[in-house]
Amino acid sequence: MKYAFITSGVLLAFISVGVYAQERVYTIIDAQGRPQILKSEAASPQVEQPKQIELTPKQESVSETPFKKLDDEVYIDSDYLEKKSFNIDDKKRFYYVPNGALGQQVIESKNNTAAALPATSVVKSKKREALYAKNYRELTKEWLIIQHPAVVELCKNPKKIKKYVREFDAVNALWLGSDGVLPKKIDKVLKFTQITTNQQSLRISSFATTNKNPKFYLPIVTFLDEQGCIVSGAWNYWSKAYEANNSFFSAVEGLLSVPVATRYLVFVSPVSELVADIPQQNAGSFIVEYE
Repeated sequence: MKYAFITSGVLLAFISVGVYAQERVYTIIDAQGRPQILKSEAASPQVEQPKQIELTPKQESVSETPFKKLDDEVYIDSDYLEKKSFNIDDKKRFYYVPNGALGQQVIESKNNTAAALPATSVVKSKKREALYAKNYRELTKEWLIIQHPAVVELCKNPKKIKKYVREFDAVNALWLGSDGVLPKKIDKVLKFTQITTNQQSLRISSFATTNKNPKFYLPIVTFLDEQGCIVSGAWNYWSKAYEANNSFFSAVEGLLSVPVATRYLVFVSPVSELVADIPQQNAGSFIVEYE
């Protein structure tokens, strides 16, 4: 159905009166726009000034529709369109914007103004499949104590843990490592709300910082108990690689196996003894989340 716009206006019609004094004949225009000739018995008819007939449109009641049908076309009152922000079907308008965590957030338009949707209303895309790597390597407590004494210093030392700690959320976007030549010994510590009572799986994603010759930062993941002491660690946890798209840089993803009695998740710089099968760099963007 086609739509056209009309505005409330005033229809003006003019009636002109021609006077033939000698013949006493007058010409008028009737309501259909046709000329009519009238004769007058008056000796000299008065010359009337053009009359303006104003047709005032009927005032619409609240219940009256703003839609008018004429010759199979529907016309819509312009005032009504403005009030509806030209959205006569009351359809919600959605836009996708970056959310600062290498992804996108859905926002909704309200009266032509963008407003973020509540977290429960955000349209979620289906997660990519994540698997445990075939060569997943569990690092022992003894090996970690030798290789990372800085982590050992966190044991029973809450002041040192507090320096790095961040509360664990459902999705954790992190910048890890150092842009310098020498990476930091400890990057970040995530603290669970409570110790794990059973083995859990976490999805871990490392993103490249450029799409040209992408490289990835691959820290050692260490699990600490309630006192901040080492339980175990993980390496070679990436199982899949993904090319860049419109929303993400290139990424490698996998699963972490979090042991029982874990309270802290620690990211520490890799050591030369651990060799990766993908190009590495000293820093990168990470996402850690529940599977």
